[in-house]
Amino acid sequence: MRIILLIMALLSLVILAGCGSSNGDGGGGQQNSVNIQNSQVTPKNVNVDVGDSVRWINLDSIPHQVISGTLLESGSPTTIHPIVISGSGFSPQVSQINFGETIRLSNTRTVSMNVNVVNDAGQVVEVLSIPQGGQIDYQFPSAGAFSLKDTSGLLLTATVIVFGTPNPNGIFQSVTLGTGDTFTVQFDTPNTYNYFVLNANNPNQSFMTGTVTVQ
Repeated sequence: MRIILLIMALLSLVILAGCGSSNGDGGGGQQNSVNIQNSQVTPKNVNVDVGDSVRWINLDSIPHQVISGTLLESGSPTTIHPIVISGSGFSPQVSQINFGETIRLSNTRTVSMNVNVVNDAGQVVEVLSIPQGGQIDYQFPSAGAFSLKDTSGLLLTATVIVFGTPNPNGIFQSVTLGTGDTFTVQFDTPNTYNYFVLNANNPNQSFMTGTVTVQ
């Protein structure tokens, strides 16, 4: 009977060993740091080895929570946000929309143009071709902070903040982190862990996301 109980206890420990979290320093393995600052997480995507830990540091002036999970669509594609492109730039230069809603880019310049859609990791996720005097509708692939960049050499840019609905999965979650506070998770199971940074002042205006890939 003692042997059976011991085996059951060991199995329970294995099941619970996927990752462990704390609001202090993690133990074992290498520690990797992620900064929450200027409305972004840096680096956005982290690759670690089994047994390593990741420490998030809130360097923003507002409180945040680090929560495993994703940000879901919260808007309708029939909600249109117009953005006009002229020789002087994009108008408006900053837009805030919900994930699932649509931007409508109108080109009032005298030439056709290409616009790169760049995510907050610096990756081009789409190239939009807009004819002279034409327009195009576009929906972003995820929540996040995106840049619209004209490729003609005029250096015209705009920013679109895309808010998502928090969808935690319960793997890890920090307490509310004030400025300078940290949260550490040790990862002991190979997997890709998605997470988002909750805007503690307004959860429905959360847009920062990242991943931790454990190899």
